[in-house]
Amino acid sequence: LRSVRLALHPDRCFFQRFLIRFITDMTNRLFTLVIITFLTGSLSACGELGERSLDEVIVEGKKQFQAGDYRTAEIHFKSALQRDSHNLEARLLLAQTYIKLGQGADAEKEYRQAEKLGVSRQAILIGLGEAMLLAGKYQQVLDEIRVSESDPTLTNAYGAQVERVRADALMAMLQFRDACAGYRRASVLDEEHAPAQWG
Repeated sequence: LRSVRLALHPDRCFFQRFLIRFITDMTNRLFTLVIITFLTGSLSACGELGERSLDEVIVEGKKQFQAGDYRTAEIHFKSALQRDSHNLEARLLLAQTYIKLGQGADAEKEYRQAEKLGVSRQAILIGLGEAMLLAGKYQQVLDEIRVSESDPTLTNAYGAQVERVRADALMAMLQFRDACAGYRRASVLDEEHAPAQWG
């Protein structure tokens, strides 16, 4: 009877080994194909960027940014900075792109580098504050994001943005009364500044 059962049921172990080998081989081939496709696309994109002028790369990055394709915009702005690390436009655009991507620490790094390269503090202040908010540096926002009320170049709209950023930090720190006061100050400075209405 045992010999009959063996005759009716071929070696299952052999079939299992064959199936496992087959699946593994197909998985490896699929993985290799995916990697090759990714690398081919990346190299193609790099090649295209390399053929364009610096200005063209930045312009295309702006188009991608406006279209909401922030990852592609990031690639363009990084490519521009690889060619000219002192290009302030590309660096500030990269910082703004990181804000959109929620990468606060990276955005802060780019804003601070832009300041070192000559961009005024006032020009980066709002963006820097947004970056630090994303990075969870709420106390640092209160310490650094401030302006002098006596500054003749300070516009109401700019002051409202500063107040709103500071109020956002206070709100995140659960200091609700101070946060609401900040939102109200922002509304007084600029009634059309919509984010200030959140308070």
